[in-house]
Amino acid sequence: MSALVSGYPSPVIVNWGRDFNKGPGGFGDSHLGKIDGSLDFLDAITSDDAPEDERLGPDDLVLIVDAYDVWFQLPPSILIRRYMAQNHAADERIRKEWSEPRSWFSSDSSKRSLTPRQSIIISTQKKCWPDASLGSDPHCDQLPESSARKDMYGPHTDEDPDQMHDRRPRYVNSGSIIGPVGEMRRMLRRAQEKVVAKRAAGLNIFSDQGIFAEIFGEQEIWRTLKRKDHAQWVKNQTEHPEDAAKEQQENDFGVGLDYIQDLFTPTVFEEVDGLYVVLSNGSALRDAAAERGIIPPRVSGVPEDMIGMRSPLEETGINIHLGWNDLPLYTDFWSTSVPVMVHHNAHRNGLKEERLRDWWKNNWFFPYLRQLLEVQAKPKKTLKPLLKIPGRDGVEDLVYGAPEADTMKRKTRIFNQNLRDKGLIEADWDGLCKSEGHEEWWKDVLQDSKGPV
Repeated sequence: MSALVSGYPSPVIVNWGRDFNKGPGGFGDSHLGKIDGSLDFLDAITSDDAPEDERLGPDDLVLIVDAYDVWFQLPPSILIRRYMAQNHAADERIRKEWSEPRSWFSSDSSKRSLTPRQSIIISTQKKCWPDASLGSDPHCDQLPESSARKDMYGPHTDEDPDQMHDRRPRYVNSGSIIGPVGEMRRMLRRAQEKVVAKRAAGLNIFSDQGIFAEIFGEQEIWRTLKRKDHAQWVKNQTEHPEDAAKEQQENDFGVGLDYIQDLFTPTVFEEVDGLYVVLSNGSALRDAAAERGIIPPRVSGVPEDMIGMRSPLEETGINIHLGWNDLPLYTDFWSTSVPVMVHHNAHRNGLKEERLRDWWKNNWFFPYLRQLLEVQAKPKKTLKPLLKIPGRDGVEDLVYGAPEADTMKRKTRIFNQNLRDKGLIEADWDGLCKSEGHEEWWKDVLQDSKGPV
C-alpha cells in the first residue's frame, strides 16, 4: 500500500498462500522461501510464458523487500537516482583500490578489464548475524569497512564492539535488495544452490540473511585475493580471458551494501536514532538532535536531491500546497538519512509490534491514504516514466518505467505458475488485508470510518 501511493509500479507478492509448515525447515522455510520464491518469479517473468506487457528483461530493475514491516516513503525516481549514485561511488572506490586508470569507465566493453563493479545493493545493519554456528558463514572479520562518515557517532565511533549503537552499519540485512533482473537471478541462483548443499550436508539453516551474507563475504574474500596479486590477475585476463571471466562469474556478484542507508534504513540496533518529522520545522529538528546529544544538529531541511521535487499530493492535485518540506518523513538524526524505505524491525522491548501498530499514522500519506489509493487505482491511457535522464553527445535518454500492463492492472498482483494463461493475478484489499480477528481491516489501516476501499 505504501509503495502504490508513493508512485511505484504495482507490487508483486511471491509465496502467497504457501504452506511453509510442510517444508523440512519449518520456521526457517518462511525465511529461505524468499530465495526460491523470488528466483521462481524472476525465472518465470523473464520467460516466454510471461505476457509481453508484464515480461521483464535482464536490465530491468527489481526490488525485493520483506512483506510485513518495510514502509515506502519516497518515490521511485529518488530510489533510482540514489541507487545509481551509490553504484557510481562504489565503482570509483573499487577503481582506486584496484589501481585502475580512469578509462576503466569506457563504454567500449572490449576495453574494460575484469575489475568488479557494483550492481546489486543490499540493506545494512550494525550486527553481523547470523554467525557461523547457525549454518552460514558471513565472514564477519573479513568484510570491508563501512563507507559512512567515520565520526557518525562521535570520536569513538566503531571503537567498542560492545557498544552496538556506536558502530556504523557494515553487515548484511536482507530485508531490502535492489538490482538488475539478470544479476539478481544469478545471485539468487547461487543462494539457492547454497541452501540445497547445506541441507544435503545436514546443516540446520533457517536464515536467508545468512545465505546472502555468506555470498557477500565470499565475494569480498575473493576480491581481496585478486587485489593482493593484481599483476597476476591482469596477466590471467590477457592470457586466459575465458578462464578469468568464468572465475569472476563464479565468485563476484556485483553486490554492495547500503552503508549510508539512504535507500533502506533498518531500525534494528538503531531504535532511537530516527523519528517522523517535518523537515522545515527547525525547532523540531533542533529538539530531536539535542535529545540524542547531537550538537549542533546535522539535519537542516530536505535532502538536496529532493529540493524542487513535487510530492505525490502535489502531483495528484489532492493538495497542491503540501510539498516535501511540509510532510513528515522518517529521518535519522545521526546519519542525516531520509531513506526511501524504512524497515521497522527494531524488536527490543516489543518495539516492533508497537511501532507497526502506532507509527503507521505518522507516515506523510496517512491522512490522504484513501484519496491516494482511489487516484492510483484509476486506469491510465499512458504511463509516465518513473525517471528520465537525458542522454548526451548522441547517447539515448535513459528511461525507467513500469511494465505496460500497469496501464490497466493497477492493483497489487500475486505470482503463481499460471502466467501463460492469466498473467499476474490482481488482488483486492479485502483479500490482502483481511485476517482472523481483523475482518474490518480498514479500521486499522485507513482509520477513517468510511469502510473498505
